[in-house]
Amino acid sequence: RELVEGQAIDPRGELVFKGHLRDGGVSWVMRVLHRESDSHRAMKVIRPELLADARVAREQERELERSAAVPGDFAVRLFDVGRLPLAAAPGAEPLWYLTTEWLDGRSVREEIARAGGTLSPERAFSVALQAARAVGELHRCGIVHGDLRPEHLVVGRSNAVRLIDYGVAPAVRERAETLWGVPWRSSRVVAPEVARVGAAAATPAADVYQLGVLTYELFVGRPCSPFVAYCLWPR
Repeated sequence: RELVEGQAIDPRGELVFKGHLRDGGVSWVMRVLHRESDSHRAMKVIRPELLADARVAREQERELERSAAVPGDFAVRLFDVGRLPLAAAPGAEPLWYLTTEWLDGRSVREEIARAGGTLSPERAFSVALQAARAVGELHRCGIVHGDLRPEHLVVGRSNAVRLIDYGVAPAVRERAETLWGVPWRSSRVVAPEVARVGAAAATPAADVYQLGVLTYELFVGRPCSPFVAYCLWPR
């Protein structure tokens, strides 16, 4: 919050702060200017409290390393991963960040609302197919998204859909729920095994489950309530 517009915020001075976008339960998101390319990018900074546990920090570091290999054909393209020399307190560790391409567009959630709550079958199929391709792209790099929902699909040029908000380790999402109640295991879209076991059960199969929940909502216009009830059943 102490950053001012035009301030360089990375160690090499290549990224310039252009404004704060939102506070998420897992990260802060900012808009930055990449000097060399003269293009805007989105920067996500992981909240340091979530990485205070050494095991969680290691998992997040590995997740960022895997994310760097994502080609960005269907998932949003990731440009850079690193650590910012901005400290939350004296002696604090630098903050992990990642930058992705800047997407001018609306979320699929907004598109559903504009369509009156229901997409056409053709559009619903197109969005579901592009989401599945993006998830496959992540899985080939060893990444589990863990939070697939219409808010994390952005509609850009020519109605192409891109998946955002990957690069966050399941253990970090779980810790955010433990510390601040940010829904993850308790989310309506979570896979049953993740709801029961936690981050250890966040496998590619859990993403496939979420794709099913997402596809239902795209076609029907509302969450798949039988799945929610199933998730809440005791083991």
